[in-house]
Amino acid sequence: MEAKQLQKLFTHLEEVIIWRINNSSEDFNTGAPEFNTHDHEGFQLGNYISGKELTHQEVVILLMALVPRLDPSLLKRIYLEFPGNELFDFCATNDNGRLFNPTIQAVQYILGGDSISERLAALDYLGPDSVLIKEEILVFSTHEHTAINSQINVHHEAFNKIIFGVELLPKMSNDFPAEQIHTLRSWSDLILPQATLDELQSIEGWYNSSHILMEDWACRKT
Repeated sequence: MEAKQLQKLFTHLEEVIIWRINNSSEDFNTGAPEFNTHDHEGFQLGNYISGKELTHQEVVILLMALVPRLDPSLLKRIYLEFPGNELFDFCATNDNGRLFNPTIQAVQYILGGDSISERLAALDYLGPDSVLIKEEILVFSTHEHTAINSQINVHHEAFNKIIFGVELLPKMSNDFPAEQIHTLRSWSDLILPQATLDELQSIEGWYNSSHILMEDWACRKT
């Protein structure tokens, strides 16, 4: 059932892209194929979209970012139907040049069409106030994600969360220089300088109380 529901979302994305190809000057808000969030509830991704109250534009961006993982041939299929359309000038190609990958510029075209102002407005959905950015759902091929030629994808940990409902611990790397350790010993067995222990206890206290501060006391940044 979930596979069919996922396919329904990507069918909608395909309909939106084809609509834009055939209607390059129309306004997205009034002309794009209608999207009803409640029609896509009852499975992990649909519930995420509904729970976060994503706009139609944000849904399109999220689905485009999921294309390389879930439907990598989608853009190529549309290209074969509309080989001369400018949308594909904005897409990137994979290593062997056989498939198209989504970019920020391609998303801008789908949302804004020929309108320069609407293409610029589409960047707001990739700004710091966007749910997709605040929750670190999207990952970009360049360090500066506002570069319009940057490819978009979904972060590995975020993919598992929104598709499978599983939260993975980040892997040890230069960006995250730590890893989880399992042991039968307790904190009292740890031999460290007192200053280091105090700092660890401070971090532990923050972790244990962060939910109260952020949710119950409404201290979360909005």
